[in-house]
This record gives sequence, structure tokens and C-alpha cells, in this order.
Amino acid sequence: MMPVSFAELYDKVYPCGETGKYLAENVVSFNNAAASRPAEYRILGDSPAVGLMLFDGCGEWSETPAPEFDNEMKYVHNKNHRAIRVYKNINSRFIFEDLYAKLKSAYM
Repeated sequence: MMPVSFAELYDKVYPCGETGKYLAENVVSFNNAAASRPAEYRILGDSPAVGLMLFDGCGEWSETPAPEFDNEMKYVHNKNHRAIRVYKNINSRFIFEDLYAKLKSAYM
């Protein structure tokens, strides 16, 4: 999971020019419109894939044979396919700090 607080977004992202302002404001406004209850954070779902492209060791993983799907789109684990990595956790701080540094360097 990639939770980020609104306070962190406004501290690290918002000051980074028009792009930072746009990103911070849109995450907060989207969250407030979509949330069933008030929250001070957002979980950024697809970001771990980006972090793994930068550094594939930024999480704890194990290797397992890739599953296949049956006709009902359920996983079938028959061990007939190549090995894949299944990540148990991701270092979200690595990913967030990389984002903040890149935004800052683009703005400065």
C-alpha cells in the first residue's frame, strides 16, 4: 500500500510549481468527492509498479510459478509456467522520496 497524508502532499508536492499544485489539489479534491467518510490521506494504488521499475529490490518478494486463468477467470496454480515475483511489501518511502526529489528538481 502507498498511503500519503494530505499534509505531506501539501508540504512536499504543492510547492513544486504548477505541476505540484495541480497534483496535490487534484488528489485531495478527488479523495474528498469519492470518500464515504472524511479522511486526511489517500492510498496511491498503482505507484508500487513504478517503484519496482526504478529499483526491483525495494520490497520483499518470493518467486512462484505464474498462474493461469480458468473459464471463470479464477487463478489456477498448476506450476506449468515461468517463475514470477510476488511482492509481499513495498518500500513506499523510497518511491515517495524519489517522486518528491524529481518534482523538486524539475521545479528548481
